[in-house]
Amino acid sequence: MAQILDYQTPLMAERSGHSWAGIASAVLALVMMVLLVAGAIIAILARQSRSWTTGAAVSIVTPLPLCILCMIAGLICGIVGVAQGKRKRLWAVVGLSIHGLALLVLFMGLLVAGLG
Repeated sequence: MAQILDYQTPLMAERSGHSWAGIASAVLALVMMVLLVAGAIIAILARQSRSWTTGAAVSIVTPLPLCILCMIAGLICGIVGVAQGKRKRLWAVVGLSIHGLALLVLFMGLLVAGLG
């Protein structure tokens, strides 16, 4: 068993390295946020140019399925990362909370839009 330092509990001393699933969840959260910002910028630029064509509509909608896929994969990776008993859970909790907040915002947006 590893040596327990003053600030560690026995449970913390037994955990090794960060969970790869947790790191993947945090990275997917970052990718999801970049895609959402890119979609918002495209929507703002299309709205300002007032050239609402089929191409502009498709370019705005394109990041959304990728965001939803990132959200689902990130939630799964976050849950797997939190469930790993012998690994540190910092990145899993960070990724899981970002994805959970994004899911809440998406659900609230759908309710406001009348699609929920």
